[in-house]
Amino acid sequence: MAEAGFFPGVIVYFTHWFPREARARALTGMLVGIPVSLSLGAYLSRWLLAQDWLGLAGWQWVFLAEGAPAVLLGIAVPFLLADRPRRARWLTPAERDWLEATLEAERREVTAAGATRTRDALRLRTVWRLALGIFATNLGGYAFAFWLPTAVQGLLAAAGRDAGETAVLTWASVVYLCGLAGVVALGWRSDRTGDRKWHAFAGQVGAGSFLALSAVPGQPWAAVFGWL
Repeated sequence: MAEAGFFPGVIVYFTHWFPREARARALTGMLVGIPVSLSLGAYLSRWLLAQDWLGLAGWQWVFLAEGAPAVLLGIAVPFLLADRPRRARWLTPAERDWLEATLEAERREVTAAGATRTRDALRLRTVWRLALGIFATNLGGYAFAFWLPTAVQGLLAAAGRDAGETAVLTWASVVYLCGLAGVVALGWRSDRTGDRKWHAFAGQVGAGSFLALSAVPGQPWAAVFGWL
């Protein structure tokens, strides 16, 4: 429940700090943590599951060790991050003034287009289409993250290859890390071209298409890994 507001909250927070032409790269800086954490987290979780410190089971240490940093940093962040550039002590006065002026000009553009109340936004078809899009993204993303190791194990076993834990984690980690290239490339290109819609469209359709192709039966294991 606490995490649900984090991602949209960060997006709003970025609008307080980054001009429009730099926001995709700013978001990229955060999103690169996802494939990295999925790849490295698999090894960390396996190690924690084998521990029994202080009479606690391994799965309990997974929750404690991987959940505690998020909780503790969540408490610390309001004291460490400034709300707006004008409160940032690490910026020079000239940098603060330029950033505030740039962001204020963008806010005036939005205001000039007309304010929208929440109930009015909920009547817009576009809002519901975007909500459906992010729902499908998260549904597919979580299924992919949770079930990829199981799928990889089945693929390796069917191909007569080593399907032990180490091999499964290695191959799954390679697939996770491939996401780095897409996140970085799309973020930088989106800012450079100013396009948002078609970059989002390409990523979504590409991910869905390749996942569907990976499920086609009768393919050699190398082809399936290629699609993944």
